[in-house]
Amino acid sequence: MTRKTWVTIFIVANAVGLAALVGLSLYVFVFRETANPPVVKETPKATATPTEKVEPPVEAPKLMSLADAVTVLRSPKSSNTQLGEVLPSLQQLAADGNKKAMFFLALMLQEGVGTSPDLQQAFSWYRKAAQKGNDSAMVKMAEFYRDGVWVNADEEKSKKWLKRAEKAGNADAAWLLAEEVAP
Repeated sequence: MTRKTWVTIFIVANAVGLAALVGLSLYVFVFRETANPPVVKETPKATATPTEKVEPPVEAPKLMSLADAVTVLRSPKSSNTQLGEVLPSLQQLAADGNKKAMFFLALMLQEGVGTSPDLQQAFSWYRKAAQKGNDSAMVKMAEFYRDGVWVNADEEKSKKWLKRAEKAGNADAAWLLAEEVAP
């Protein structure tokens, strides 16, 4: 297949539905490695002197595990409200250094799932995930540079990211690299 055919397939996949595309991505990436468990932080207890009024601590919103967040993302029946509820969980997991959460957060930001599209933030999270060794994020970095999405098109940087992803064992990267050298 030529690159033009690959782009056509990608466009058709988007037309079929973002849920199917995200669902396939989530299935491939979530079940390849075990997720890093989130760090549970205790809510501070309310303290007061005898003359002060004691107010209960403000409860932080309940965060989902990566597996629960992915389940919501994979479900074609998830509403925008449900998808929006996934975002804080992924943001916290990503901030804690979970490379899969970084990837899924970037995917949501790129596609505008549960939030408005933000290519700058998507690129930033893809880069962080790729630097931590997420091979799927490396492929996304290659696509950003190949297509000139939010960054200037740069074939050399695109090939560099594809080679890193291939070295990390990503079959899509190997296929894309083979496509470039095929006549």
